[in-house]
Amino acid sequence: MIQNKEEAECINESIKWLNDRIKEMLLIVDKEGKIKYLNLSFEQALQSSLAELLDQSFLELVHHEDRQKVENQLFFQQNNVNIHPFIHRCNCKNDTFFAIQWETIERDEQGWIRMIGHPIKDKEWKEETDRGEGEQLLLDGIQNINEVICIYDIEKKQYLYASPSFEEFWGFDIEQSYKDPSVVSKRIRNATPEEISACFSTPTDTPREMEFELRGEGEEHSRWIKTKIIPIANGEKTASRYICVSCDITKWKEQDRLAQKWDKLGMIGQLAAGIAHEIRNPLTAVKGFVQLLGKETNSQYNEIIVSELERIEFIMNEFLFLAKPQQDMKLETRNMNKLIKEVVNFMKPEALLNDVTIHVRCDSSLPLVCCEPQQIKQVMINLIKNAVEAMPSGGNILIQTAAKSGDYASIKVCDEGIGIPEDKLQKLFEPFYTSKETGTGLGLMVSKKIIEDHKGSLTFSSEVGKGTAALILLPGVDDE
Repeated sequence: MIQNKEEAECINESIKWLNDRIKEMLLIVDKEGKIKYLNLSFEQALQSSLAELLDQSFLELVHHEDRQKVENQLFFQQNNVNIHPFIHRCNCKNDTFFAIQWETIERDEQGWIRMIGHPIKDKEWKEETDRGEGEQLLLDGIQNINEVICIYDIEKKQYLYASPSFEEFWGFDIEQSYKDPSVVSKRIRNATPEEISACFSTPTDTPREMEFELRGEGEEHSRWIKTKIIPIANGEKTASRYICVSCDITKWKEQDRLAQKWDKLGMIGQLAAGIAHEIRNPLTAVKGFVQLLGKETNSQYNEIIVSELERIEFIMNEFLFLAKPQQDMKLETRNMNKLIKEVVNFMKPEALLNDVTIHVRCDSSLPLVCCEPQQIKQVMINLIKNAVEAMPSGGNILIQTAAKSGDYASIKVCDEGIGIPEDKLQKLFEPFYTSKETGTGLGLMVSKKIIEDHKGSLTFSSEVGKGTAALILLPGVDDE
């Protein structure tokens, strides 16, 4: 411990004496890049003294062609404690320059950078320049691709580099990840932070791929990320770092989900064809004989049997509708406002029995639609029935039409029911999915198919406790 001022001055003089006799060049800059100290070897190479250069920007001493490289290396990633060695040229007073290789570079807690280096010969500089140009080309490529590339140090358990697309991709500041790499793993839903940490902290020589389900705060939908982890071996041929290349595969996942869904539809089509041949004829015969039997026996069970047979027949017809092509649709140009009012008049008695009031607001500027009227009515009846069933204690249904840009007719059916949770909302159009005890799980799928056959779309939005809205968009036609 220093006891007095004289002793402190003596120690400082001794340190300066040692530094001035070291062949290596010593440099200290603050976090803003201003020179705070350099030793005699560096002064002699620059042909300038510390007094002249104190508080001057170090980048001003760097050759203009190398400044961007040095700035990126030293100041772009402020939280990196250890910085990789690099080479650049320094300007001298007589308009010449020399090349220097910084071997040891460390950043302290205040952000000051301490550097130890030595001059190199022109041949070494040229070799390094050629290599550096290749690295710069690679860096330029990395900085302009959508995939995120990171370099992770296994021993230090920290990121050494992250490409510029990191922030937009992961959804938080890049500096935050340098301070605490676990911020990434905390957002992953299909693996625990401990599992992610174990994956990156275990050295391996084999590249591997992982898929992560990612959801941030305030985000309604998950994103799927695919990351390829490539080990980098050190001098001892042991993996010390990983290069991680990540890309967003959410669309691929959705396409895969849709493909599986349509595979199910294809199975339904094959099943429907079998039903048409194997069930329809005997079902018709059974139904006919039960009705005849009812006239002779007047049994109270006959009505139940006929009702259940009609239910089987209804389910079978929905199967058949999904299976058969709709090329034979008899299309008509219709006014959707009039068609909706016809459906509402038909559904009002059922709604009143359930203490539900149907309100209709029609847009007089609604374009005409080329459609198969009975099929559109079938969709509207299905949506209104669903809305009624969603309000067992009664309520209001609002059916609203509107003209949309692009010459589309919009039909919206809103209820005041219990609403549908987000996880169930995404499954509404899946085969056999239903939340009703008596549902077949085919009604909405049939409705969606009808609308898509009309080149339109059917979507749902919902809020638990407030209600659900179904939105139909159909292309309009010119009013001839």
